Amino acid sequence: KEYVVYAYATNLKGTAFSAFGKYRTIEGVGEVKTLEPDSIHATAVLLADKLINRGEGEITDLGFYLSSKEGNIAPSQSDNDTIIRYDLTDKDINLIDTFVCRGTGLKPDTKYYFRAFATNSFGEFSYNTDSFITTTGKPSIESISLVHTSYTSVDVAAIISDPGDDEVTTYGF
Repeated sequence: KEYVVYAYATNLKGTAFSAFGKYRTIEGVGEVKTLEPDSIHATAVLLADKLINRGEGEITDLGFYLSSKEGNIAPSQSDNDTIIRYDLTDKDINLIDTFVCRGTGLKPDTKYYFRAFATNSFGEFSYNTDSFITTTGKPSIESISLVHTSYTSVDVAAIISDPGDDEVTTYGF
C-alpha cells in the first residue's frame, strides 16, 4: 500500500507541518512464475514453478491447483480440482527456488488448467492459470512409403516417430 506521511509539531503558538512524502509498505506475500509443463503424457504431467519473490515470512506450502474445468480454479476446490502439494519434508526451504510436482491420474487427450501457488505467513500467492492437453498415449507413425512392387507383392516401410507413453510391443502392416 502507498501512504502519504507528513510530520507535525504543536506548541502554544500553533501547529507546523512538514512537506509530505509518499511511502510504500513492503508487500508481505511473494510472487511465483509458472514454467511450461514438461513430460506431458496421457495420464501424467510434470508441473514446474519458480519462486520469484518469497515475500515476508517463511514459505509453508508450495504446489499446484489442477482442473479439467476452465475458470477460477481453487482454492475453493470442486470435484474437478486437484491440489498437488510439493513435499517440503527434509528440505531446506531457503534453498528452494524452483519446484516440480507430478500430476497423475489424468485422462488422455484432455485439456487441463493449472495454477501454481505458494503460502507464507502473509497468505497465499499464486500466478495466472495456464493449460496443457494430455496426449493420447498412443504411438505416432511418421510416414509410410513404398519400397518395392512386383506383380504379386508390395513391400512398404513405416517409421514410428514416437512410441507414445509405453514401449511399442507389436507393429506391422
